[in-house]
Amino acid sequence: MDDIREVTNLPCVMGKISSMEEAKSMAEICDGIVVDSAIVEIIKEYGTQAGEKIYQYVKAMKDTISECEIEKMT
Repeated sequence: MDDIREVTNLPCVMGKISSMEEAKSMAEICDGIVVDSAIVEIIKEYGTQAGEKIYQYVKAMKDTISECEIEKMT
């Protein structure tokens, strides 16, 4: 990531994130993460009932990333 940051001021994001552990480790070094395929898998599994599961998943990811942001500031 350092090599990328040397040549651009644009935000750096990492994709293919599906677990909380991956989210945490990438949030420590990136400006953002992409979790779209994990959400697609939830939709495949739960179909029309996926709404609450997606909400829970995204909230857990947000909480995990927020913890990283707080750690970066201290």
